[in-house]
Amino acid sequence: MAEKRWFPLESNPEVMNSFVKKLGMDTATFSFCDVLSTEDWALDMIQGPVLAVLFLFPLKESQVGFRAGTEPVSEATGEGQIFFTKQIVDNACGTIAILHALTNSKSALTIEEGSYLERFFVETVNLTPIERGDFIGASDEIEVVHVESADEGVSEQIAIDDVTNHFVCFISHNNRIYELDGRQSAPIDLGEMADGQFLRSAVSAIRSKYMDPDPEEARFTMVALSRTMDGEEEGEGEDENAQAAIAVAFASEV
Repeated sequence: MAEKRWFPLESNPEVMNSFVKKLGMDTATFSFCDVLSTEDWALDMIQGPVLAVLFLFPLKESQVGFRAGTEPVSEATGEGQIFFTKQIVDNACGTIAILHALTNSKSALTIEEGSYLERFFVETVNLTPIERGDFIGASDEIEVVHVESADEGVSEQIAIDDVTNHFVCFISHNNRIYELDGRQSAPIDLGEMADGQFLRSAVSAIRSKYMDPDPEEARFTMVALSRTMDGEEEGEGEDENAQAAIAVAFASEV
């Protein structure tokens, strides 16, 4: 299974919303949207509640030092625990991050009966993180959806062996912020959520852990799983300039 490799997903809400709809999630209530900046004006644009934040960043050797003091926590599984899965398939980090967002927010989501997502929730709840990773890697159904979604991106697809970016997911659990990274062995506890404000707490953690230590780097993007705004289901209004706009917004801050 470790040799299996997919083309990567684009950090694009339109692609992600299409992806989750194919798996059985209704995006009329909650859906993915761009976080255009880490500044207050951009965070205020996101309609709450925000259930999860997905962050895409370039993998670099210098990040080894950034991760000091962020050790994974318990691998407990089952209902009421943080849902965490290992990434077994190369370049599947986008799918893993999306599944981390959905599984840890499922009580707020509308999922189609009999869909892949409903079956996934039921069949993996008591598995270990490695068993969950194997379950995903062995699923032809989710692989097909991933491949279709990877082809829907507006960016030119890079060579499958040249992928250097990585997705992680941030969630809240028991009033604390956790980073879910399929490369790790378990969730990473990043501390208490400030004043119940998940989005700002997650963005603060991202800035301090990834962005501030690397001020010359501008290849960062963030996407929030939040309440769908009127007229924006499935990323309505997205265009081919969206990723460029995001890059400019982040570049102006770092």
